[in-house]
Amino acid sequence: FPDNEKARQVGAGIASELTNLGYEVAERYAGDASEQAQYLNDLSAGACDLLIFWALPDSNPEESLQEDSFEYGVIAFEEPIYHAGAVKYYVNFDFYEAGARQAEYILDNVEDAEDFTLGLFTVQSGNTKTEELFTGLKETFENNGISVDESAVETIAGAEKAGAKARMSVLLSENGDTYDAIWCCTDDMAEGVVEAYAEEEISVADMPIVASFGGSGEML
Repeated sequence: FPDNEKARQVGAGIASELTNLGYEVAERYAGDASEQAQYLNDLSAGACDLLIFWALPDSNPEESLQEDSFEYGVIAFEEPIYHAGAVKYYVNFDFYEAGARQAEYILDNVEDAEDFTLGLFTVQSGNTKTEELFTGLKETFENNGISVDESAVETIAGAEKAGAKARMSVLLSENGDTYDAIWCCTDDMAEGVVEAYAEEEISVADMPIVASFGGSGEML
């Protein structure tokens, strides 16, 4: 798996479940594509029977994942891997459904589900997962009679946490605390939003609902 907080949390959870079922599990986390390629070459030489593999961007693992590389094949996790004979299954999130669930959560928890102010924070366009997440959110609101003004979406470039915090601080300074709920496409953005509120000495109990995606330890 990639060497980041989210991947380590997911990897540790999967390893724990498989260990409890009696399997011998080895976890490997790679910081970049070359390190991941080296791990993959070592494992395809017979070091394991089944591989659960979360490909890093630009890792190009197809050549190492041919039909006979692993006795029981490969499960591609999170990122699709094409033209690799060893890949037997894919495991991925339904991002549209995740966005729909976030909208349902907001509607269930705001004081007035027919009249509320929603803040929206996302990344620059071109990220398919984020677009699916937002579409699920938007269409669920619309199915409940709530229109979403896409021109009001705050698009954060660069460092997501710092960018969202800086923008939220500006919004609070200019407009005060006017939001009933805030949606962020990542937990990093949500962390930044929460920190901006905290710096205004607004307690968690008095903050708007903050919905985000990722499962980071800080946001949980």
